[in-house]
Amino acid sequence: MLIKMWIPEWLGIPYCILHARFRNKEFSFDEARKELDMPPSRLLKVLSELGKNGFLVSEIKNQKRRKYMLTVFDSFTLGVKAGKDFKDLDITEKLRRAFEDYGMKYLIVGGSAAFLYHAYQFPAKHSVEVFPKDYGFWRSLLPESELLPRLNRESFEERVEIDGLFVAPPERIITEAIEEGGITSILDATSLIVSERGSKSLNWRRLETRAAKHNVVNELGAILEALDRELINEYGKSPVPRKTIDELFTHVKNIGRLKEYPKTTLEEDKTYPDIGEKWRLKLNLPSYVIRKPVEDIAPFTLGVV
Repeated sequence: MLIKMWIPEWLGIPYCILHARFRNKEFSFDEARKELDMPPSRLLKVLSELGKNGFLVSEIKNQKRRKYMLTVFDSFTLGVKAGKDFKDLDITEKLRRAFEDYGMKYLIVGGSAAFLYHAYQFPAKHSVEVFPKDYGFWRSLLPESELLPRLNRESFEERVEIDGLFVAPPERIITEAIEEGGITSILDATSLIVSERGSKSLNWRRLETRAAKHNVVNELGAILEALDRELINEYGKSPVPRKTIDELFTHVKNIGRLKEYPKTTLEEDKTYPDIGEKWRLKLNLPSYVIRKPVEDIAPFTLGVV
């Protein structure tokens, strides 16, 4: 059986049974248990290992109930072929060739996408969204990458092309980074905002809309205000539109307790307490998250090098 090339028999047989029953249709844990007739603990192990090996994708939907879907087996064989063809290429070149030679669509997201805009801090991992049906192909081709099988047509159509690569738009990268709330992700957001490519690509109105949708208006407003202050103090000008900051502030509700942001910091840094209070935040934002991009990236954007 060809499937033995990738997974042992104890996984291959359940995969074949589920594939014969569901093929590319979603199914629940209970439906899988009915088909395979095995204890829940063992089934959890099987589904988990199939997922790790790229033969199954899952997501929580329908009132937090997890749904599963098998990936198309043919995509594995195609991915193995592509891996052989592209074995001497780096990840970015593999992405380009996968689309050019095989028509496989993808979207670079997270810190990987931010780096393509700001070229400042190198990402710790390569994060790539792919269509669930193509997951087997990408797992075979890019086993070292963080593959997110959640790409949809709408997200792909919003893509930006940078150096022949398909990248998430800057508005999405910024709002998701701020929503994540980690120091590294916030630094990605501030670096992107003040970078030359980032500031030229940004649609500020679209950024406002996404911030409201993701409920990060206060956080984004505070970060933009801190950046604007430092840029004006340092260079006398700023690429951040004051109109955007003022528009974001109209969404702030002056009620309730101050929200702590970010939640995880090594030590408190109250460099911008007045900005935090204005935006209804207990702002423990490390100063370098603002200062480093202003000092290291902004001069090139503002032409003051």
